[in-house]
Amino acid sequence: KFPFGVYLLLVAVIVVFFAATQGTISPAHLMNIVRQSAPLGVAAMGQTIVLLVGGIDLSVGATMSMVNLVAASVMGGSDAQILPALLICMALCLLVGLLNGYIIATFKMQPFLVTMAMSMIIEGGYYIYTKGIAKGSIATGIRFISEGWIGIVPIAAIIWLVIWLVLSVVLHHTPYGHRLAAIRMRPDFPALRAKRSSFRRMCSAHCWRASAACCFPRISARLPRAWARIIRSTRSLPPSSAARPSWAASARWR
Repeated sequence: KFPFGVYLLLVAVIVVFFAATQGTISPAHLMNIVRQSAPLGVAAMGQTIVLLVGGIDLSVGATMSMVNLVAASVMGGSDAQILPALLICMALCLLVGLLNGYIIATFKMQPFLVTMAMSMIIEGGYYIYTKGIAKGSIATGIRFISEGWIGIVPIAAIIWLVIWLVLSVVLHHTPYGHRLAAIRMRPDFPALRAKRSSFRRMCSAHCWRASAACCFPRISARLPRAWARIIRSTRSLPPSSAARPSWAASARWR
């Protein structure tokens, strides 16, 4: 079913926003907010894939920070280095996703703990890599994608919309999306397929984040700071002892 309620809520929030600002906010301001929200929106779509099967990934902020630092270092302001930088960043994110998925699926550990630990490892890794000082700069071509406009519409918003449409089609109209829903509904789904799905969903989620951080570097560089504060506030919490939700034994495969 189409989630009409979500979009009605979005419209209501926009109306309240306009009312609260007493009309001092113009459509150009809204477009600028959309431009700044694009990297977070793309990263959230990657998180959606993980949440669909009952997982969670707390390594989002650290991964995006890593991609920003590595991309800037490899590019060095040169458009000729865009492709190598993108390939390296994608490979790093795939490795992080693969490790997360392997540990969660093989050792039956909680995604909350695994991804929190992974975020700490990534943070330590990029501090060692940069020695505490960020180097390099983003290439002009990538900067244009992040900050450019087509008329009154930011390029970042167009990319966000296209990715959202692609993901919606994949999740609702492809076997891959149906398998994700099946794993969520049936914990007794064959173990091998469940492991493969853990690898795929973690790797694909981290690819979304790599795309967000690479395409919108100057904007996404500010997002992990807020996310890091959330993670630090959770590190003092005791490990979750909640068990997986039980499902009716009569539920059938569809």
